[in-house]
Amino acid sequence: MAMTAARLHPLFNALTPGSSFRQYRLLEQIGVGGQGVVWSGLDQRKNEIHAIKLNDARGAEHADAHDTSE
Repeated sequence: MAMTAARLHPLFNALTPGSSFRQYRLLEQIGVGGQGVVWSGLDQRKNEIHAIKLNDARGAEHADAHDTSE
């Protein structure tokens, strides 16, 4: 079952599996909460899968992203 981020920034609703974000190819949305969305993503440079948290940036022009693998 897919989770939705309806109450978050509209940018999050545009993300789909296969979308690219920096060096990552998004695989699956694995979490959603009041502060953002977490996706699994393939680091295409290192050929590794990471959890990627995209924080909601209300009032900002773009979302902040954090690779949670470190």
